[in-house]
Amino acid sequence: MRKAIRISSLVAIAVFYIYPFLWLITTSFKSDEAFTESVLGFPETIYWGNYLEEKKDADTEEESEDKEQSLGIGIRNSSFVSTLSVILNLLLAAPAAYAFSRFKGRLFRLSKFLIIPGLIIPIHVCLIPLLKLSSGLNMYDSLWGLSVIYSAFSLAVSILIIQTTINEIPDELFEAARVDGASDFYIFVKIALPLSIPALVVSAVYQYMINYNEFLFALTLLQSEEKNTLALAMQRYSGGFDTNIPGIAAAICISSIPAILIFSGLQRYLIRGMTQGAVKG
Repeated sequence: MRKAIRISSLVAIAVFYIYPFLWLITTSFKSDEAFTESVLGFPETIYWGNYLEEKKDADTEEESEDKEQSLGIGIRNSSFVSTLSVILNLLLAAPAAYAFSRFKGRLFRLSKFLIIPGLIIPIHVCLIPLLKLSSGLNMYDSLWGLSVIYSAFSLAVSILIIQTTINEIPDELFEAARVDGASDFYIFVKIALPLSIPALVVSAVYQYMINYNEFLFALTLLQSEEKNTLALAMQRYSGGFDTNIPGIAAAICISSIPAILIFSGLQRYLIRGMTQGAVKG
């Protein structure tokens, strides 16, 4: 009886998590009329117009082309901003995490408290000051400037993730390297970084996923249409009086491909990074 209840519970949880993705995919293959007739059901016939950007009654040909171009630009810009922010973030977070973990001076102990505000203060509180700061530094309406801001706001979380992994490295490895005359830079590059790859991957994927879908900072700090990120490009599918739900579903399916590929390729490191330190001894 208990086994049946356990299996039923697992099946219910699986359906709860899988059905939204299944609904998204099936909806993307519906026409507007089919979606109106059956919101939750499967499509009777597969409709490719949402992917092929065919001309519809509600859209002119020019509007369909604009949506297609806007989605492609959004995917490209979001991929660029997310990738650059991850690179900048890890270049700063990894050395800082190593310093906080291995150096025991008073200055480093006090410096650890500087990352606490980055964890407890809502990032959107800084939205207006960042708008004025980016304008003064000529970073407004710049993908490079947006990448720097994304990287800065994810720095605290990345430091904590990487530092936790470095703390798990046996002290004997560092002591043996010092006996051999290795410098701190050599120990960091040759010992700490290779053993922290799972944590680096977890931090990179975590930040990439958040920045890839971020909306409010992009809406505030970007102005030109050619610099729209994915979240801003998705607005074109929602009008003032009509919303093309199947078109949005198709756009979401297309835009999620880069994230799915990244997650699939790095899944092995993600599992190692998330389970590292879970068992002592």
